[in-house]
Amino acid sequence: MRRWIAVLLCLGLLWVPAGAVAGTPSDWAKDEVEQAVQAGLVPQLTGDPAYQDTLTREQFAQLVVQTVEVMLGRQLTAAPAGTFTDCETPAVLKASEAGIIGGIGGGKFAPEQTTNREQIATMMARAIDYLEENSDLSLAPKAGSLEGFTDAAQVSSWAAEAMGRMAANGIMEGSGSALSPQNPCTVEQGILLLARLYDLSADDGPALPPAPTGVGHYADYPMVPDFGDMIGYTGEVMEGSQPQYNTVFYQYIADNASCCVANKLQKFFI
Repeated sequence: MRRWIAVLLCLGLLWVPAGAVAGTPSDWAKDEVEQAVQAGLVPQLTGDPAYQDTLTREQFAQLVVQTVEVMLGRQLTAAPAGTFTDCETPAVLKASEAGIIGGIGGGKFAPEQTTNREQIATMMARAIDYLEENSDLSLAPKAGSLEGFTDAAQVSSWAAEAMGRMAANGIMEGSGSALSPQNPCTVEQGILLLARLYDLSADDGPALPPAPTGVGHYADYPMVPDFGDMIGYTGEVMEGSQPQYNTVFYQYIADNASCCVANKLQKFFI
């Protein structure tokens, strides 16, 4: 995988509260879940579910919005208040505005309705489209196909393209030769799917925002004139870094700012 840097607009974007999900993940999911937590992909979820609980529409909105915001390095715009009569959760409004998750009709969102695998695949396909339209990423270039899956006939027609696309690009894996489209999706399964999406951005390269404007000078680290110059950096560990987390910190001072703004760069050498 290519070396890359995920630039985060604020440290709060990566902060994950202790106990964001109750209990511990299943053994088969533990490593990927822990990596997702460390990457800041797992926010506090409504209802404090356990990892093995079935994922609700509201909870998936919270997970997918968190992942998209981390990958883009910015907050998403929310739909207006009152978009749904039964849910005002900020992540739901953001997912709606981005076209990732829609309502069920009649002005309702059905936040507590549980999800299945084909529904999650469809929402993830929309999230990928949004990411690709708003960055230089190419996350799922392979065309979707259900060929070879023994239960392809069980996939709803509206979900066939999305499920095939997720399978072809290694995001959604079947059990043997089955995709199990109607099976419920658990919290830990949803986290794993989004973690795999996040990992694809490491293969493709960074999703970088534009270099900052109105910068008077960089404090402490004049060797870093802009975001782009950090790409592929393999030099000495810089002052202020935390090598145990593979992170490097720097500061810059904007002309119109009264204090320093700290930004965090995550470096991966893979």
